[in-house]
Amino acid sequence: MGWTKARAKTGGVLLCGLLALASCGDPDAEQAPEPRDPVLEQALNNQLMADPDLVNQNEANAALTIRTGHSLPPLARHPEAIQAARDEARRLLGGSDRIDELPEPLEGEELGELAWLTAGSALALQGAQDSCLDTLDYTAKWAAPVSRAVGLYPDGHVVEAAGSDAGSCKLRAVRYRTPVGLEDVLAFHYAWLRPGDNDVTVTKHGSEYSLEAATNDAKVTVQIRNRADGLTEAWVLERGA
Repeated sequence: MGWTKARAKTGGVLLCGLLALASCGDPDAEQAPEPRDPVLEQALNNQLMADPDLVNQNEANAALTIRTGHSLPPLARHPEAIQAARDEARRLLGGSDRIDELPEPLEGEELGELAWLTAGSALALQGAQDSCLDTLDYTAKWAAPVSRAVGLYPDGHVVEAAGSDAGSCKLRAVRYRTPVGLEDVLAFHYAWLRPGDNDVTVTKHGSEYSLEAATNDAKVTVQIRNRADGLTEAWVLERGA
């Protein structure tokens, strides 16, 4: 029994000695840790961007920033809201008789994901020059309906807006989403682009569609697709003629 106690005591002394030596061998062991960078500290302690109501805080890669102090309201998807948007679309077009039957669409290649990533990539695929793309201004003002081309479906939520009037560059790109079905959105844009008997080309790209028309001073392309979440998404792209 005495030998066991002595052995345990000796082991404890050796362990303490080793810990003391380890501490003495490390010149920084007793130094206080350096303070963290305050920006890094805030980033580490900030809330995760998993809550949709918090996404307005995370604008690291935002193309369109609207300083509202709170997140944008969610899209109303109930049947009454969808019907109200349809009724408003007919009113904007001057009545249901203005919504013409769509022509048989041409068959085209799939647009590809690049056509939906940013305003710059969408406009580049439409032939916009790099020198003009470099002058794009990403602000909400470009979503204002100041031209015939930018006629967004009623109650559509703008996701991204960009444009440029620098020098000879005349560009505008607006992407929006709506709970109204693709067929209604397609018919609305087709009717919107037809005043003055403008020729409007309708092309089917797999499950997506595009409309192309030329107004007096611009070439317009509208791309429309169904999203996996059930919303309809559209790009309205305008380039100087």
